[in-house]
Amino acid sequence: MSQPICLTNRQQQFYSYFVEYQQKNGLFPNASQAVRDLRTKGIKCSTTSVVNTYGTLLLKGAFNGGTPLVNSYRPRHSAKPVKTVDISKLTLAPKAQTVPSKDALAAALLELLKSSPQFNTLAAALNG
Repeated sequence: MSQPICLTNRQQQFYSYFVEYQQKNGLFPNASQAVRDLRTKGIKCSTTSVVNTYGTLLLKGAFNGGTPLVNSYRPRHSAKPVKTVDISKLTLAPKAQTVPSKDALAAALLELLKSSPQFNTLAAALNG
């Protein structure tokens, strides 16, 4: 069972994003993707801050069930406790894409166009 650890508000924002992204996509985001998504959420960050926060969360035990990897990361009483995840128990694989194939989109578009009288008139004129 995972142990709760204490994270600062900023670390908590990053951690929540990483966990949500992994649950949705099957993998963790790379630094560039994380920067784009976090900035969209109004969180100021850079690639360096994302990489550093990944490292800090790992050292604090956020990704290994709450066991800190160094003895200098003790819980902060001013920070909020968070339930950790254990990445050794996660299935890390990209989830199947739900985007329809180009052929399916083309077929759907053609069916939509065929239902249009203007399209049929134009197609008949082009076919001679």
